[in-house]
Amino acid sequence: MAKDILLLTGWGATCTVWELIIPALTDGCQINCVVPSWLEDSEIEGSLSDVDNYIEKLATTISTPTNIVAWSMGGLLAIKLASRFPGLVENICFISSVPTFVSEGNKHAGIDYHWFNQFINQYQAQPLATLNKFLTLQVKNDASVRTCLRFLKKACDFERYDLIECGYGLRLLQQLDLLEELKRLKCKTSFVHGSSDAVVNLQSAQYAAYISNSPLSIISQAGHTPHISQPDEVARLIKTHLDE
Repeated sequence: MAKDILLLTGWGATCTVWELIIPALTDGCQINCVVPSWLEDSEIEGSLSDVDNYIEKLATTISTPTNIVAWSMGGLLAIKLASRFPGLVENICFISSVPTFVSEGNKHAGIDYHWFNQFINQYQAQPLATLNKFLTLQVKNDASVRTCLRFLKKACDFERYDLIECGYGLRLLQQLDLLEELKRLKCKTSFVHGSSDAVVNLQSAQYAAYISNSPLSIISQAGHTPHISQPDEVARLIKTHLDE
């Protein structure tokens, strides 16, 4: 059966990061990608500085119930959308994403609290250098590290970014704890995570899957971008989760 799939990308990325996986998903599916707010051609007339308003604007672009594939920070937006507008979301598949990225006590968080604070300080001082550094971290430990890094560098043209808006995204990662919202969602949820993710630790995804009673698929030898390093396998898993 044909399905609508909405792609929500991660921090500091563009819709091009989905380029390798889209062909494997398009069979019987209508694919739409939300252009992130740090790009001028974003269709969403809102800013991540006011995430609730941004979610309202995002909701107006969805005409029929959809299935969301959300990578990294995109998972926070997916949870917010499904919580606020439950009738618009049938299913969420989280890729390298968790409901709590940062917490002061590091409890169930995907990213170390002290490391992330240093990262924000680095971004404020040298945003372009920090964005480039983040590309390297995303592909760390991946079996296809060089291929993934080349692809990401080509996909992310930082010179086009609104760096202030990108900074708002970092604040969302720092401040939002949506674990309780995830548990209350009415839609189906599932998780896909790289076994060697150096950005979001696997243990946090395992906990999120457990607490929400969701299936978790672990991609062997993959880092933070399994949809780039192993697109066919990730597409297969997404379809499986959507059909369950």
